[in-house]
Amino acid sequence: MSYFIATSFFGKDVRTTVVKLYSFVRVPDNIVDVVEGWFDIKSDKIYCENKECLLANKNNICNHRCRDMLYKHYINAFTKLTKHYTHRQNAYKKKDTKDKIFWEYVDLFYTHKISFVYSKSFFESMKMDCSMRRYENYTQLESYMYGSAAVIGLMMCELMGVDNPLALPYAKMLGDAMQLTNFLRDIKEDIIYLDRIYLPLQDLKKHGLDHTDIIGFANDFKHKKPEKRSAFKLFMKDYIKLSREMYAEAEEWFKYLPNDARRAVSLASLLYQGILDKIERHEYNVFSKTARTNIWDKTKIIAKWNIQNFLDNYYYKWRRQWV
Repeated sequence: MSYFIATSFFGKDVRTTVVKLYSFVRVPDNIVDVVEGWFDIKSDKIYCENKECLLANKNNICNHRCRDMLYKHYINAFTKLTKHYTHRQNAYKKKDTKDKIFWEYVDLFYTHKISFVYSKSFFESMKMDCSMRRYENYTQLESYMYGSAAVIGLMMCELMGVDNPLALPYAKMLGDAMQLTNFLRDIKEDIIYLDRIYLPLQDLKKHGLDHTDIIGFANDFKHKKPEKRSAFKLFMKDYIKLSREMYAEAEEWFKYLPNDARRAVSLASLLYQGILDKIERHEYNVFSKTARTNIWDKTKIIAKWNIQNFLDNYYYKWRRQWV
């Protein structure tokens, strides 16, 4: 929702290409994350045959698929991703206009002179989701985020006509900040539905936590030991602080952007930061309460953003008049 709201503020031509890029990256993302026949839609539960499942409740009912089913999905997803990338790569190399499925994607790269290496990096991160579901340190996580998020910012530079190389680190930074925000918001869903924990073990250990604790929180946060809950809050505070620092640094990107693009990108940044605000309002409990921003939250953010834009424009006009 935040993405579509922000995208509407781009100029028509850029908006069209940005939507195309988004639709293209959603395909491999869905290959990894969407599992057919995974659970009973009506009950949102399945019976788990895994006796060691830490999410199982009474009568062996758990809220995620058993690991055997999940791992088979990831094996199949890895194969599909490999084939899909090969088809895109071949279409790019051969400039195959007859391949209607892949040519529009390839044409986007040629028209806007986007390095196809970015596409490869994105697919590599999607493949990581099939095999790497725990992260030991932030360096590993940063490597994943480069392909899953940072390259999107880098490709966006090309789509918006930003050719100054000084802008690239900040575009990458905003992509990382948004991805990290998603990780913090979706901790419970990532564990229950996909058996993934993006929180680096090394940083959890600084607060006396490990991945087993995070799984336990997903199952029942309120009844865990108070000291464990307090430790998790401290961890979240550290990562929210890191995220905010990244957003602040990424604002340097805005000065390289055309006016309409600057408006859209700055709004997207604020909407994502609103997620961090909501996590803080919920006292860092992302397990019992959803940290997704609702329409009212977004409306308040957009109103604040409009006021700030008005004041900024007024200031610049005044400055030009007197300088």
